[in-house]
Amino acid sequence: MNEMWIKTKDRLPDVWKDAEGTLVNYLVFMPDSGVDIANYLQPADEWVCLGIPVKVTHWMEMPKPPTKKK
Repeated sequence: MNEMWIKTKDRLPDVWKDAEGTLVNYLVFMPDSGVDIANYLQPADEWVCLGIPVKVTHWMEMPKPPTKKK
């Protein structure tokens, strides 16, 4: 998994929907509000956070959740 922030001017996500058609969440940095979770809408070439268009300068894949120890 990529732990580095990616500049939106360098590259945008290749995947914006999963196999079931659900929007993929990304960890993003927005200059006006900091770090949050957002989706990239590839056909519209825009980022949305809670359904509101936002300016994103950096993004990365969501980290994997913790696993339970047996």
